[in-house]
Amino acid sequence: MPRLPEPLPEPVSNAPCPPVEQNSGQRAGESMSEFFDRRKGENTRWEAMETVVRRRAREQQEENAARGQVPGRGGARVFEWVKSSGHFIRTAGGRPRYEELWEEYGPSQRRYDSFHNEWDLCEAFGPVDDQDSDDGDEGYNDFAPSTSTRHDEFTPSMRGVEFDRVALSFRTIVQYRYGCVVKEENRQIPPPALEYRVQPELAKRLLGDLNLQVHPNRPEELEIFCAFLGYCKAARQLEDIPRPLLDFHDLESDLYYDWVAEVRRETLGGKLYYVVYEIKSDASRPSLYVLLQSATTALEIVRQGWGPTLDEIIEKLLGRNISFSVCSRHQQIRVGPPPRRQMYSGLGFRSQRYAPDAHDYQSYVAIREQFLRSPRGRCAKSYGGIVGRLACTLISDAEVLRGPTDEVTVDGLCMWDGHSEYAYWDDYLTDQEIDLICGVYHISTGKKQASIFCVPRKLITS
Repeated sequence: MPRLPEPLPEPVSNAPCPPVEQNSGQRAGESMSEFFDRRKGENTRWEAMETVVRRRAREQQEENAARGQVPGRGGARVFEWVKSSGHFIRTAGGRPRYEELWEEYGPSQRRYDSFHNEWDLCEAFGPVDDQDSDDGDEGYNDFAPSTSTRHDEFTPSMRGVEFDRVALSFRTIVQYRYGCVVKEENRQIPPPALEYRVQPELAKRLLGDLNLQVHPNRPEELEIFCAFLGYCKAARQLEDIPRPLLDFHDLESDLYYDWVAEVRRETLGGKLYYVVYEIKSDASRPSLYVLLQSATTALEIVRQGWGPTLDEIIEKLLGRNISFSVCSRHQQIRVGPPPRRQMYSGLGFRSQRYAPDAHDYQSYVAIREQFLRSPRGRCAKSYGGIVGRLACTLISDAEVLRGPTDEVTVDGLCMWDGHSEYAYWDDYLTDQEIDLICGVYHISTGKKQASIFCVPRKLITS
């Protein structure tokens, strides 16, 4: 396991410990030595549960970090231990300052944690070293770009993000996600009653892509799917859908064979969830669980045969930008909502006729990336939708696979069935944090709450 700093001599101070920085990972009143002792124990537990794929990815991160280069965009987070009132407080370095911090702290004063993909910088780690270990690395390329991110990079002409779209055929979507059987002979099934018929444009809209094309040699597939949707709309029970159209009625369907992962329904906090976890060959309890609120997604996992490891399931869900939670299970149980967090000012308030410009966009991107780079920013990627897409360029799959943060049982979301001795815990985003990620300005109108995106129209259409 990679070495973390040895126990450090704490500064002697009778002053009370100042407040820790939010989302830094340091707990209130926790000394630097206590922080690293806790991290060491957590990393040992994670190492014992690592899959081969995850271990290889982490070891690759260690090799990249050993070169000593400044982390670039998409790279590791950097934290600086700053002495305040005689106590060391862990503070976010701020990506625009990474190069400056690398010059300020020598190689002996930097420590890398591959399990969290984070650097810690502190004068107490070692003596000042004038020998820069990066001098011989010109021939290497870092895992991430080696330049720091500055605000002036995010201009309309330079900033553009391309998302990798998972190419799925029409047949794959309707078959594996909805269980619709699009065999040619199903064209002979009479259409549903007129008031329940679904037009092709609406069917494509329901699939999320008006430009979705069916196979040119199988034009009947869209017609069959429209009939399927019509029968689903009219159905009051499963038997109301013609048997040939739905895989529930087909005993040869994947639904009736052994599943590669466990899926069970649980009512937690009054809401229905589908809990997905690995089938263990031994008696050990799974360390992490995937919680879904979509029965459609739970069935797609079964139909697609995703698994058998939870890592593989999570990577598939992330690739499709599907909303889910990665939870740990603890005996700590909290009844009621999570404690109120310190409110973010976000992007602030503007006048009713305010027109955002490129400078607003630059500030928004910097603030958004600062939050997503915090330990709690991890959960944004699994939110799906626009939040997940905005987070995917900064948060790696490995960060999601690690599960909730260390403080999840302190200020996270507790999901409990009301009688079990265990509850599921995950981090969550407040409404203000979601607004921050999505770039929402609040406008005081005196009548009702309204908001707009800060991205100028010319940037939206470029």
